[in-house]
Amino acid sequence: MKFICDCMLGTLAKWLRILGYDTLFFPYARDDFLIKLAEKGERILLTKDRELAESFEKSYFVKSEKLERQLCEVIKSFSLKKREKSRCSVCNGELEKLNKDEIRNLVPYYVFQTQETFFRCKNCGKIYWKGTHVEKIERFIEKVYQDMDCE
Repeated sequence: MKFICDCMLGTLAKWLRILGYDTLFFPYARDDFLIKLAEKGERILLTKDRELAESFEKSYFVKSEKLERQLCEVIKSFSLKKREKSRCSVCNGELEKLNKDEIRNLVPYYVFQTQETFFRCKNCGKIYWKGTHVEKIERFIEKVYQDMDCE
């Protein structure tokens, strides 16, 4: 399942990527552009614009205002499971596992010394590792999945 988010759902797009879902986001795209991309890429258009949702069959109107509720709403509506591999939260690219020696000079010294597993976005080159923020991310996602009374 692939998504495209309108300009009002950038943070939702980021979190869907973290869950492993191919999710496009263009902050300044016009509605007709989003519709064409959704049709071409067989994507579901997620939007906060009721008129846009009503004008395009493969769209979903996101009712919630808060991120946690939006994420819950989309997960519930499309029966989404957390995937094993995340995508780049910045550009939606696929992540590839790296040999630690490949990134010696690309991450801070402390990170290189304390981490063993690294990933790089095949598209933008951003490097990821399991830092202290990962525990917060996992707790947030766990909370969303536990609280499926979203509406």
